[in-house]
Amino acid sequence: MSLVGVVCEDPTLEFPTQVPWEECLGCAATWNNPCSMTYPLLRVIKEDADRPHSFPSVTSLNGCLRKSWILHTHDYHEYPSSRIALLFGTWLHGMLETSNGAGIPELAVKWTTPDGFEVHGTADYYVPETRTLMDWKSAASLWINRLPYDHHEVQINLYAFLLTNNELEPRVPVENLEMVYISKTGPDKKKNTHNGVVRKPVERWTGDRARNYIIKRTWALMSAINGELVLEKARQKWWCNYCPVVSICDQLPLP
Repeated sequence: MSLVGVVCEDPTLEFPTQVPWEECLGCAATWNNPCSMTYPLLRVIKEDADRPHSFPSVTSLNGCLRKSWILHTHDYHEYPSSRIALLFGTWLHGMLETSNGAGIPELAVKWTTPDGFEVHGTADYYVPETRTLMDWKSAASLWINRLPYDHHEVQINLYAFLLTNNELEPRVPVENLEMVYISKTGPDKKKNTHNGVVRKPVERWTGDRARNYIIKRTWALMSAINGELVLEKARQKWWCNYCPVVSICDQLPLP
């Protein structure tokens, strides 16, 4: 399923109102729309939302499985402003694709579980000389003492497993993991804790740990999609604050 429309951001509306993309873009094209979202920005947001994604993927296995299940089985609407942060990540990875240097950017990975499910993804950046896999994240602010974030540790370890067991080319050895955080606001001049970029090494999981994680989560997600399992809500309740399908989630059965 897909993001079929938006929640209108007209500040005069008393209640959230869902509208199809065509209506939203048509309103913005008049250059007299009541919200501050311009037509070019809305067009880019829609194009980003329409990009094809392989499934299941590393992203769908990392985080709330119930969210991944809903995103794959239900049409939904989202505030367009909530997707602006995703655009920064898209633009960042676009720059990685064209980068030159000692590393290899944007490595496609695929691995088939014993149950026959193909898991896909794209590893950000690999440095052959040091056998280091790097993952890049942009953030509004960086909390140094909390880095790397737990779900980022999971994600890069899954990519490391898939890259070393890749069914596509190349299959390469991974010995080191590193998260590269880029602050959208630049250097922390007030506290002088970082210059806008923070690099954090990540502990490498054993192959069995990553393999078992992928197998277990893929089986649960695909079982839910096939109607054989009802998934629970995320235990990290703060995730719900940023979830585009939380209203749908609240209306669906729980285990």
